[in-house]
Amino acid sequence: MKKGVFWIYDVTVEEVRGKDSIVLWGLDEDGVPHVFIDSGFTDHVYVAGDPDSVEKVLSENPILYRRVSISNTVRRFLGREYPFTMISGDPASVRDAGRLLNRFFEVFELDVRLSQKYILYKGVKPSRWYNIEYEDIQWGGWRYSHRLMNISLGDVIGYPDLKVVAVDLAPSLSLGEPDPDGDPLYAYALYSKEGIYTGERGESEYRLFKDMVDRLLENDPDVIVTFMGNRVYYPYLRERGGKIGLKLGIGRYPKEIYQSVLGHYSIGGRINIDLYEYVDGLPFLQLKTLEELARYLGLPDPPVKGDPYLYDRMWMEDRDKLIEYLSWRVETIYKSFERLAHDIIEMSSVTGIPLDYVLTSSSGRQVEFYIMCEAVGRGEVIPPQVSREVRSYQGGMVLEPVKGLHRGVAVIDFKSMYPSIMIKYNISPETVTDRRGDNVEFFEEVGLGVHRDREGLLPTLVEKLIRLRDEARRSLTGLPREDPRFKVVDARQRIYKILANTVYGYMGWPSARWYSRQAALLVTYLGRQVITATMDKASKLGLEIIYGDTDSLFVRHNVEKIGELLSWVENELGMEAKLEKVYKRVIFTSAKKRYAGIYDSVVELVGLEYLRRDWCRYARNLQYDVASEVLVMGGVGDSLGIVKRYVDRLRRGEVPLDDLVIWEQISKPLDEYKVNSPHIEVARKLAMKGWKIRRGVFIGYVIQKGDGPIYTRAVHYLDADPSLIDVGYYVKHQLIPSAHRVLEPIGVSRKEVENVALYSGRGLDAFM
Repeated sequence: MKKGVFWIYDVTVEEVRGKDSIVLWGLDEDGVPHVFIDSGFTDHVYVAGDPDSVEKVLSENPILYRRVSISNTVRRFLGREYPFTMISGDPASVRDAGRLLNRFFEVFELDVRLSQKYILYKGVKPSRWYNIEYEDIQWGGWRYSHRLMNISLGDVIGYPDLKVVAVDLAPSLSLGEPDPDGDPLYAYALYSKEGIYTGERGESEYRLFKDMVDRLLENDPDVIVTFMGNRVYYPYLRERGGKIGLKLGIGRYPKEIYQSVLGHYSIGGRINIDLYEYVDGLPFLQLKTLEELARYLGLPDPPVKGDPYLYDRMWMEDRDKLIEYLSWRVETIYKSFERLAHDIIEMSSVTGIPLDYVLTSSSGRQVEFYIMCEAVGRGEVIPPQVSREVRSYQGGMVLEPVKGLHRGVAVIDFKSMYPSIMIKYNISPETVTDRRGDNVEFFEEVGLGVHRDREGLLPTLVEKLIRLRDEARRSLTGLPREDPRFKVVDARQRIYKILANTVYGYMGWPSARWYSRQAALLVTYLGRQVITATMDKASKLGLEIIYGDTDSLFVRHNVEKIGELLSWVENELGMEAKLEKVYKRVIFTSAKKRYAGIYDSVVELVGLEYLRRDWCRYARNLQYDVASEVLVMGGVGDSLGIVKRYVDRLRRGEVPLDDLVIWEQISKPLDEYKVNSPHIEVARKLAMKGWKIRRGVFIGYVIQKGDGPIYTRAVHYLDADPSLIDVGYYVKHQLIPSAHRVLEPIGVSRKEVENVALYSGRGLDAFM
């Protein structure tokens, strides 16, 4: 028997000698890949039925009956102990038995996949180091394949030196996304530690494909990073490769890439990271493009103007420009992963979700798997996934703002308000009740109470996450920033914070296993009570309240009184609040959640058109410049002059077409839209050309001159003629409203903005 220390990065189920077996994929301390096979792990389900009744049903299928074991057990379900009948055995038999029994009884954990159960019940979370005892065997052509004998968690902090290759493609996109039946691959690019390599199509597309596959295999990466790989490029490559007679066998064993039940593509023995899935989870990135990710991470903009939708035109007209843009993309993908790797790996390590699909998982699924890991450790049976309708409930308190320009406004923020409320009041799906009783703290206003004599699963986990984060942050003080462990621990504390703040929202998510609308409703109710009590105290202290939103209050800055208020919150409410920032000046509009402020020379716009993709970039930039002028000068200043100059440039045709594109997202099938709107009309025209218009697609359009309603004059930005831009539309419906939004609170009427904008350039200069 051999021993070693290995970093496990994936847990899968593979067929080994005709039987489904657990396979652990790992790297040793030198970065050499290894495979460990655990054929002895048995599957199980829990049945809410007495053993005699369960056995009677199973005995009607004698072959199946002989292949499984039946035993009595006691497990917890939603915080209380119940007797269960456990069915265990080989995965195929347990799966068949579970489906049979599910017709007569409630069966638990039938919908938990075998690889997940291994992580949950063996405690082998990926992206961690383990001490492993093993024996060498031959399997799958791997040089280092082993039979797993024993495994235990190691004490190494950090990761091996992962071999990473970024891949990007330039296929034909004549119909919006590549069609494997007819759209060829023009070029590809790889980027690794050794540098960049690009390949271009010659006479044979087969040779281009084979060259890409060969170079990937030659690099033998641990991680393949793409942008839109799972959504677009892998399905295209797989099917296109089949058309030209080449399988996409880029894994570490002879098996073509395939799409898993979770939607991501599996590449045997390698980690598939699609950074689009990271970008898709960041709401402040509006168009979900690689360019936005680059700016967010502080990476350079592309050296040339590029757009994947223009690949056909660039291939025909300027191939050098196409290759330059593709090279920027693949290098940016690689360097983006370098900057995000610690956070991605730690999300996997903490939640237990393998790296291969930790980004594919939504934030709800990420926190849910963490809950599942913790629940199993407490002897809890995992609730099934259930389809539910979305049911709304009253959220946090949002006050009407005091409209206008204010000076010296302090923002008081409640640290982790909802997690703190869950802990303080023990709020969890199994503790919340609509019945009064002994040991129930009841809240009459919402007709809900909390069992105080039951330990709630979710508040216990939230408390643990907060404690772990505090411990991680304290440990950072003893680590130099150049220490490799610093980035690991720093990333870990961020993940703990993200998960702790996600648990409240998770309870109200209809797809959650631990769903409880009542629990989520009670949390927001108590949050409103906290804000109300704090407002009352602030008023008694003489602090002027300007605005409030969910877990923060905006008050007139007064160091002494704010200090007294913060102490009161801690001592009387048992909550933690802090002075987050002090705006030198802040503009509040008449709408909630829409304001602009300046602090420490930083201009910040919240909820305004500047942050919305359904306003063109030119109008958004105007709003930012006008708001900055008002905030810096403390009044109107030259803001109307800024409006005039923006309008003048537009009328002179000096504004790039890209700055006038309006973007909107398709959120449902086109035939379900009943109202005509510009982006839907454009999408329908594209669909008639053969474009695949799917839910989630972004439609960019401009408004051109002509007769009829606006939606009939909307044109996809690729088909737009800059000389036909409807300047009047952009002035009236984009520039004027965006500027007036931040000028109206300081007394500038829409008429004044219109006078400057509509008549700008109408004098002699209009004829020069």
